[in-house]
Amino acid sequence: MKKSAAIDIDLYGIGRILFNSNVSVPIYQRSYAWEDEHVTDLLGDIRDAMADGAQEYFIGSIVTTKNDALRAEVADGQQRLATITILLAAIRDYFHESGDTARAETITTDLLHKKDLKTLALIPKLKLNDIDNDYFSKRILLLPDNPARAEPITKPSHARIDQAAALARTHVKQLASTRAATDTLTDLVEYLKDSVKVIWVRVPDDTNAFMVFETLNDRGLALAITDLLKNHLFGLSGTRLGEVQQAWISMTASLNQSRTTTLF
Repeated sequence: MKKSAAIDIDLYGIGRILFNSNVSVPIYQRSYAWEDEHVTDLLGDIRDAMADGAQEYFIGSIVTTKNDALRAEVADGQQRLATITILLAAIRDYFHESGDTARAETITTDLLHKKDLKTLALIPKLKLNDIDNDYFSKRILLLPDNPARAEPITKPSHARIDQAAALARTHVKQLASTRAATDTLTDLVEYLKDSVKVIWVRVPDDTNAFMVFETLNDRGLALAITDLLKNHLFGLSGTRLGEVQQAWISMTASLNQSRTTTLF
């Protein structure tokens, strides 16, 4: 492990990031983009690593900015964080539907979200960007018998989240049918917390995050040219970062609206 005054680098269980931290995907980051093959590859790889007795399974890097007062912002790795959260929610759902509400509640409060004491509003461990967060919070974080979970799909990224949740649900049911369900699924939660490893890179500011982003290779969905262009522009923006971010958001919102109108 390497540490410096500017950048902290640790080998960390991906679940521990959710256990110990509240993180968010900035509004300018792309929405949930993983297709079926990326989700099933990750779920299958983790299952196989556990079956083989691997003490650790490495899935890449997570880059966040340091922010002691607010949520750390995820510059890279949001697809994996979101998919692991979807898997944890599917395990929680299985326990809840099986009547094991104690274990379901433990997963919820430790790894998914807590409730504000005054308002009872959800405080999610992982907050997605503005396009996806409301749908993600209802479809994934709420309990399966909550009527608000039947949130309509209005964006292509929502459809991908919904499909990832369906794949995770099937995966969890298959795992639970192989041997004692409680042992299998609690072992998986612990494996996700401590043994599914990522290199967690914490950088002091957005400029450093953009620089690190360009030097790392994701295992998941290949970055589009637009993602690389966006990152390059943000890295060059200097003191005008907020202005450039807002301009990018306005442009992509217009493009997404046109695409949504066509698809739905």
